[in-house]
Amino acid sequence: MYRVTAERRFTGTHAVRVGGAWEASHAHDWAVEVSIVGPELDEDGLLVDFCRVQADLDGVLGRLDGRDLNEAPIMRGLNPTAEHVARIVYDALTEAPPAGGVIESVRVTEAPGCTATYFAAAG
Repeated sequence: MYRVTAERRFTGTHAVRVGGAWEASHAHDWAVEVSIVGPELDEDGLLVDFCRVQADLDGVLGRLDGRDLNEAPIMRGLNPTAEHVARIVYDALTEAPPAGGVIESVRVTEAPGCTATYFAAAG
């Protein structure tokens, strides 16, 4: 089995509800990694083209970059936690998955040392 991981970044603000109370709005330079797995390489020796994965990821992150995540339509009124960002990005990417593999996970780093990962459902 092969795994290919691509990373992109975006900047966005959010205020998260924790224990029923809202934090003050603050900004992050978010990092988002998508991992794709598959058993076979194509005739060029690739599982997937990094450029395609990055372009797909850019398309999703463009809906978050420079925005207040509390108001971003893609977040659909969710509490904009790193966990929800990971799932929203995963869901958007799986609408048109790259040929040659399946999306295994999306990992979001909100701040150094603070990550959340959404995995494909076991099935």
